[in-house]
Amino acid sequence: MKISSENIKSKVSELSKSISSYYKENDVDDLCVVVPMNGGVPFAVDILREITNPGADKIFISYVLDKNQEWIFSGSMPNNKSHILIIEDIYDTGETLSQLISYLEDKYNPLDIKTVVMLDKKIEKKSYVEIEWKGFDIEDTWVYGYGMDDENGTMRQVLYISDE
Repeated sequence: MKISSENIKSKVSELSKSISSYYKENDVDDLCVVVPMNGGVPFAVDILREITNPGADKIFISYVLDKNQEWIFSGSMPNNKSHILIIEDIYDTGETLSQLISYLEDKYNPLDIKTVVMLDKKIEKKSYVEIEWKGFDIEDTWVYGYGMDDENGTMRQVLYISDE
């Protein structure tokens, strides 16, 4: 399986248009973006470059790392009663997203939380999370590239996604 950089760019544009439309239609003025792990950073950067919602004056970006069952924010933190967009590289078991959403709901009382993922791994979910926007469906395989590392912790920098 290989997803080319051209296919990724096309999918990012498609997702960004849909996300922009949603937030414009809902008159969102402030958008907090949360990126849970390292692998989602390139996807988040590409999505944010293309979001064209003129109503979203402020975009807050929070990078989150889970250590010892606690979410630690790097940079800005969500505002209470804000709109939150989680940008994630891969939705596999659902545990990470489920835990993060519960934490955000409990701690920040958001107006809404929406999720966009680049990859939806076709496996049984341990925790179901509603995904509003998703890029590609993939089989149950280890993938690398476009921010995600291989089994050796390398290959994050390649511009495509592969399991080979």
